[in-house]
Amino acid sequence: MFTHLVTPDGRLIGQHDAVPAVGQRPLSGWLSGEYLIDPHPITFREPYQGPAFIQVGLYDPNSFERLLTSDGLDALRLPDELTISD
Repeated sequence: MFTHLVTPDGRLIGQHDAVPAVGQRPLSGWLSGEYLIDPHPITFREPYQGPAFIQVGLYDPNSFERLLTSDGLDALRLPDELTISD
């Protein structure tokens, strides 16, 4: 799973990639409509101030390619814009 912090133009400024639920809940056991709490502390790649968005997605565990959403996207961008400041 990945959690990325991106600028409005899509530049990656922070991220956290990890196995979902710290490996305790494999995807094969997820139930439709189920909610899981899965913290992902984001580490900044560079100093940044300004607007940003969080996007999340899943990797194929064998190929490490991003899995597509039902809309054909390789990540889901959360709708609220953040403002990063020091």
